[in-house]
Amino acid sequence: MSPLAFLKTPLFSTSSKFRLLREPFIRPADPNIEETLADFVRRRLGEEFLDYAINPFVAGVYAGDPEELSLASSFPKLHELEREYGSLIKGAIKGARARKKRGSVSKQTARLFSFKNGMQQLVDALTALHSESTYTDVRIDAIQKEESDYVIRTRFGGESASFRSRGIVLAVPTHAYDELRFEFDVPIREEISKIVYPPVAVVFFGYRDNPASIPLDGFGFLVPKKERREIPGTIWNSTIFPGRAPTGGTALTTFVGGTRQPENVALPDDRLVETVGKDLRALMGIDRTPDTIVIRRWEKAIPQYRMDHRKIVDAIEAFERRCPGLYVTGNFRGGISVSDCITQADAVAKRVASELSGQRVASAHGEE
Repeated sequence: MSPLAFLKTPLFSTSSKFRLLREPFIRPADPNIEETLADFVRRRLGEEFLDYAINPFVAGVYAGDPEELSLASSFPKLHELEREYGSLIKGAIKGARARKKRGSVSKQTARLFSFKNGMQQLVDALTALHSESTYTDVRIDAIQKEESDYVIRTRFGGESASFRSRGIVLAVPTHAYDELRFEFDVPIREEISKIVYPPVAVVFFGYRDNPASIPLDGFGFLVPKKERREIPGTIWNSTIFPGRAPTGGTALTTFVGGTRQPENVALPDDRLVETVGKDLRALMGIDRTPDTIVIRRWEKAIPQYRMDHRKIVDAIEAFERRCPGLYVTGNFRGGISVSDCITQADAVAKRVASELSGQRVASAHGEE
């Protein structure tokens, strides 16, 4: 949490700490050569920092592998720090000075927040704003292009309906494009099909009290691949935010699978609970059966920004230019976090408003 704390921590060896002192003097890479995140970290920070800091961090954020992710696509800010300042440490110091002058707050010190009733509260609030013009559980039969308009033919509530618009925002995962019937050429299908979504299972354990033998005084923990555990990490929900467990209770969310062990997601419920329980017993000293267990599986969870990702985004942008009024968005471009998606959604909304300003936007239940 500070340079002094880093120097004192037993989590990294003395040699690894001294290795970091070389970082400001390492020459930047050729900006025209794309690197994996792992190669970048090895070059600038060393192998141990990759194994015990970046590897678990990437498993927690992307459920991915730094050996496969593109630095420029998955962590563009790190890429820009080296390009602009020639060093991560120099960039961190100078960037802090620049933020202080602007009066902005670093993400490292920014307040962590969520919604009192969970993430669903955000979706419910957005839906309530436009409840009269929001349709859910809709089956899309076809998407057609008629001159400068788009027509979406749908079925919902047992009835057929058509929506005609000058603009369409496609905000579905890339694998959903195979299920959409476009009646015009969509050449990006082949490109975006290359984006991999590893499976992830989320296992929630709830306890009426605190069953851990260690202090739950942080966000949770992430597991380096070298530790050879069956879980990438666990979030201590009840420590982070109030109201996530009854008074005195403990709420834990553990992630399983990802690119590290995708096969674990397919385990039967009892085996999955046993697997998570085994690692929590070893790492947190929990030897009790949870009072509440909830399991959710995501066969295609988080898009991986691999080495060819920039080419895929270029193809999407070229497709949008060829099809005015068609907007392709989602967490497979521009960042995977909720905040990234909100930022991206705001940018797309402004594009739509600007480009279609004053034009007829949409009509439903008929072709008006």
